Amino acid sequence: MMRMVMAWLFVLSGSVAWAQDRVLTLSGFAVWDSAPLLLLVETQPLSDHGIHFKFEAWRAPEELGARFVRRDVDVASVPGMLAPIFASRGLDLALVGTSAPQGNIAIVYRQEAGQIAVPFKGGMPDLILRSIEQRNMMPRYTATPVEAMQLLLSGRVAAAFLAEPFVAIAMAKADGDLQMLDACDLWREVHDLNHCPATGVFLANDLSPRDAKLIGAALASAHGALATQPETAARLLKAEFQMLQEAPLAIAFSRITPHFQQMCETAWITQTLIVLEPFAPFNRNAASLSWSSC
Repeated sequence: MMRMVMAWLFVLSGSVAWAQDRVLTLSGFAVWDSAPLLLLVETQPLSDHGIHFKFEAWRAPEELGARFVRRDVDVASVPGMLAPIFASRGLDLALVGTSAPQGNIAIVYRQEAGQIAVPFKGGMPDLILRSIEQRNMMPRYTATPVEAMQLLLSGRVAAAFLAEPFVAIAMAKADGDLQMLDACDLWREVHDLNHCPATGVFLANDLSPRDAKLIGAALASAHGALATQPETAARLLKAEFQMLQEAPLAIAFSRITPHFQQMCETAWITQTLIVLEPFAPFNRNAASLSWSSC
């Protein structure tokens, strides 16, 4: 009888432990910042804490915002400027990390003056370019990075403001006919800062402080692991995004040096938003944003 009771207690305790396990949905776009999220899915570093991960891509900011509202997404990598925009809409999101990579964005040019193709009018590339005051280049806005790259390659613009892997694609297709300026170098010089623009943030949706800190630490470890493994980052993104199958991701990512701040370190994103605010489509003092309960 005692053995039967012990057996039932074992089954019940196992059921309770299983019931406490959760699968959190991570989400990102087809860029390097999604690689750390995909590494969390592959390695499941928080399984001992009852937290498991899966990944679903997002395609547009409006779609991501709607998914946050529905709580279909638990943690997402998004352009930095979306953090105050989402906050102004009443979304209760916690910052669990900031990405400010070196070598991720560049002005790729054939001529030093003329039109420059810029993806997403009012988006992160547009705001960064306007802040570094390239007065000899007039913006020509495009709907996608691919369109901006194609305008450059066809000779219809003098330059394009691109992020990886489109920089690597353009340089390879032009057969040495293009030159490149690292946008981070320009940013640091113009704004007298010692960090690159915080192009991405990782936002948590309705997570406990404990879980948010665990995930922030796991993201920091993933960034560190991928910092010297461009081939791994390339493999992870190619497996998830069909559009990147033929892209030279390993070459593109070899030029990127990831830099990451955890949730309680907010200097990069705060300073970036302060710089961009005069050009930005949000009406909120970036310095007053409350990022977390650290």
